[in-house]
Amino acid sequence: MTIAHVMIRVLDFGASQKFYGALGMTEIDRYAFGPFNVCYLADKAGMQIELIENVGRKEPYTHGDGYGNVAFVVADIRQARDALIAAGAQPGPVKDIAHSGTLFGRYFHVTDPDGYRLEVLESAGRWQAGSPGNRGTRK
Repeated sequence: MTIAHVMIRVLDFGASQKFYGALGMTEIDRYAFGPFNVCYLADKAGMQIELIENVGRKEPYTHGDGYGNVAFVVADIRQARDALIAAGAQPGPVKDIAHSGTLFGRYFHVTDPDGYRLEVLESAGRWQAGSPGNRGTRK
């Protein structure tokens, strides 16, 4: 079994495509269903995000208190952060976290145009390509 995609509701496909495009995701499919539209974005490894745009909605979505984040692994964290800034986002600072004296991860957090929190991890530590925490990710 594999995860097919992560679905999020968005107010503006264009703003979301610009944001997720900065993380290397591109549109692969789009469908109109009358009261809602669906857009699929994918990265080079095939991970997909399904964006749902409810036609006519004007108010932002609430995220509840159970949502944490969606995490992306990137080859160069500073380049990804710069791309997000160029796309109009305001990412937090890059941070390192160690476990038992070894790099566990290098990351930053950023909020997408609809207020969803994302964690952007560098392919290092636990998330280095080929490590148990990053199975399937290509260099």
